[in-house]
This record gives sequence, structure tokens and C-alpha cells, in this order.
Amino acid sequence: MRIVSVLICCLFFGFSFSQHIDGVWINEELRSSILDGSLELKDTELLTPMFFEISKGKVTHFYQVESSVKPRFKSLKKITKGTYTDGLALYALVNENTISYKTKKKNITFIRNLNRNRNDLFDTKKSLTKNYIKFSKLSRIKDAKSNKEFNVKCVNDGNGIRCVYDQHQFSYTIYSSNPYHYNKRWNKLKFYMNINIDNTVRTYLLEKQTNNSYHLKDLITDKVEYILK
Repeated sequence: MRIVSVLICCLFFGFSFSQHIDGVWINEELRSSILDGSLELKDTELLTPMFFEISKGKVTHFYQVESSVKPRFKSLKKITKGTYTDGLALYALVNENTISYKTKKKNITFIRNLNRNRNDLFDTKKSLTKNYIKFSKLSRIKDAKSNKEFNVKCVNDGNGIRCVYDQHQFSYTIYSSNPYHYNKRWNKLKFYMNINIDNTVRTYLLEKQTNNSYHLKDLITDKVEYILK
């Protein structure tokens, strides 16, 4: 009977542990730095780990978006309700979507990654689509091949940006490359536009110009195909 009771307690502890803290947790400041364009200016040491994963009472840290080696999990020990340690760092559950991560040198906030798309790990696509281009101020689109330019009007329908021009329509979403870092520096982020023009979907490299226009470049030829103004 005693053995059964111990097993029940262990199962309950494991369930409550995973229910509260299991998941992928992303560095909140790193995510904010992607959105405001300041990532390249930030110290990689202060923004790492980039994210960590907790599963069944174990944790592993990621210092690259894609680890070159299989991640190694360390055991987590529960100290008090909502507070855990891996022997070097403290993990304090602030609420179900926020963890305070503390070491002797760092105090970083991590937020739960609610996005299951690994290509958008830091869940920035929706914000970038809405804010990277001021869609309400877009007035012109130029087809670089034909050298024709048209008036354009765009609105946000909640799922993406929808635009119309010269009896045509298109919609788009914007996302960034993942922020790999090397030699204590961040790679320069690249931004991409998935655009659907008259039911034809393409992905372009999106480059912001100093004159408040945006070049859409073919990923293979690197040639500008459209210009948004």
C-alpha cells in the first residue's frame, strides 16, 4: 500500500510539473529586438540562451536556432511551488506564460512559445506583417518587368494584408530569417514577403530602401521584380 501511495505521489508530481512548466520558452528581449530591428546591436551574451525547452522535469538550452549537435537535457529540481533549478540557474514561473530565468550574471524573462511553426519560432510573423511596412500608407506598386506603376490600396483583414490595384489583387505576410549568431555576433536578419498575386504565390526577399520604398527580389536571380512605395 505504501509503495502504491509513493507511486501515486510521483505520478502526481510529474503531472503537475509538466502541466505548469513544460514547453518551449523564448527569450523575450530577443523577440522584441527582432521586431524593432535592434538585434544586431545587442550583446549575444545577454540574449542567450535564445530559448530553452523543458520536458518531463528536464531542461535543455539553445544558443543557435538549430543546434548542430543533439541537445543534452539536464534534470530540474523543484525548490518551491513554481521555482526550479538545474544546479546553475533558477527558473521561477511568474505565470503560465512567463518564466524568470536567473543566474549569477543574468536575469532574463522568457515567454512561452505558443506558435507551433518551427519556421517562425519567435512568433514574429503576425507583428512583422502588420508593422514592418506601414500598409495603410502604401500608395504605389511598380512591376519592374513591365516598368508599369499603379495606384494601390491596402487593408489588414486580420490574417494578413490585402491590397488591390488596376483590377488585380494581392495579399501578403512578412517574416524574418531566424537569428543565428556566430563569433559573438548576430547574423544580419533578412526579411521575406510571401505574396499571393491573382492566386499565384511567391516568396521574395524584402529589402527596405532609404526612400521609404521596398524592393521585392527574386530569391534565385536576386533581381527586383516589384517595388512597393
